[in-house]
Amino acid sequence: MEYASLADLMQRSAERVGEFSSEDQDTHAAKYALNPCKWVYDELGFELKGIQPDIMCAVAAGNDVAVRTGHKCGKSFVSACNVLFWLATRVRSKVLTTAPGERQLKHILWAEIGSLFRRWRSHHKFNITTGMHISHKDYPEEWFALGIYSNEADRIEGFHTREWGKLLILIDEAKAVDKTFFDAVASMQGQRIMTSVPPLNSQGYFYDAFTTQKELWTRFHQSSEDSPFVDPKWLAAREKDWIRGSVIWQAKIEGEFPQSSSSNLVIDPASVDKAQERFLVAPKASTFGKPAIGCDVARFGDDRTAEIVLRGNRLTLVDEQHGKDLMATVGRLIAIAEDEAAHYNRHHRYDEGFEALDPKRIPIFVDDTGLGGGVTDRLAELEYNIFGINFAAKANNPRMYPNKRSELWFDLRDGMEIIELPPDDMFNGAAGRLAAELTFPQYGYTSEGVKLEPKDLIKKRLGRSPDLGDATCLGWAARNYAEVGDSLITIIG
Repeated sequence: MEYASLADLMQRSAERVGEFSSEDQDTHAAKYALNPCKWVYDELGFELKGIQPDIMCAVAAGNDVAVRTGHKCGKSFVSACNVLFWLATRVRSKVLTTAPGERQLKHILWAEIGSLFRRWRSHHKFNITTGMHISHKDYPEEWFALGIYSNEADRIEGFHTREWGKLLILIDEAKAVDKTFFDAVASMQGQRIMTSVPPLNSQGYFYDAFTTQKELWTRFHQSSEDSPFVDPKWLAAREKDWIRGSVIWQAKIEGEFPQSSSSNLVIDPASVDKAQERFLVAPKASTFGKPAIGCDVARFGDDRTAEIVLRGNRLTLVDEQHGKDLMATVGRLIAIAEDEAAHYNRHHRYDEGFEALDPKRIPIFVDDTGLGGGVTDRLAELEYNIFGINFAAKANNPRMYPNKRSELWFDLRDGMEIIELPPDDMFNGAAGRLAAELTFPQYGYTSEGVKLEPKDLIKKRLGRSPDLGDATCLGWAARNYAEVGDSLITIIG
């Protein structure tokens, strides 16, 4: 444990009561400021569990709080509780909340705040809007909570309260929040709470709060395995997906800052982490890019047919299927192409010089090494823009790579600087499995150049074939083809 005892925190809360104004002591502060857990139980109808009571008591005691956990530890819930507790027990107080991107701030944190607000027994004193804003009906300009996106640091500057101890700044998924936001917060006289799953690169402001700046924070840590909210079945599935001991397991389950991984990984786990952060904060327009499709084909057995879609730099579909015959895969790819063409045309129809995108012109790159040949032949017969890629074929740059598969994985590594990867929980967890698969393949040097390790060795360590990773390599090649047209025709092996 990295934090003060509950008794110590309760004592600090008690010491702060004298700091409240007389107006505060006539309201909820007198009854609940000493016991935020009782407030949550009485006002919201929930009993806090795990490290949640300690976190809330630390906030009530006036500490700057940093919380690192694995997934499914109730961070968003306890953050939402803190927002309403602060408003309820501090008259004319303000709460500023932030998180990276609309999904995390609006659809996760503020969705939780809204759900709890409706349960709050005293919510009739406040108004709430869909614009991530709660305000007191009598003092709307002085007593409120507000959501501000983390890339809008200029919006947070200038907020203050008349009395010390009335401003709370809550930063969710802090690992992905830009430094400029933290710099803006540093200039304010507010109490801070930040929560996050640890970053995979062991650096940044959140990392510093647990290392070089740890004396400034009351710190909490909980692993998913210790969380009272984790279903054992979910944990078992994640162990299969992410592999116990991997850097992804260390960060996203153990809540630890990962130890350095193998130096000969093709794709650095930290670049995957950054790519997922990029997905969260990318502008909405990034979903309107030209589509490209990658598919790694399997039929029966343990391997999966994996399909991905890239719209420009953004991965917008991650899918996998077991036991489907080849014609079912053909039908699935046709349906994806039609959906993507419809999406593209819908969002670009008013562009100057717009030409409708024909689904048969969307590049589809398929692993043609084995079973994929049947898929390639049928789609070619139907006149789709299909490209069969033989992973064992000669690379475009044979002096550097001994085969096409090695070349495509290293091309994707270069693309990790701009690609946007979806968070782990999207696409029924397939996005998380993809993230794990991208971080496993290793490489070595041979007389023929830089060579990706054989697929069967990856499968032995990972416990499955990296089909989603291969499909993403194919999709990235298709995306590059879509960007520059026929100049990449030599990619066919």
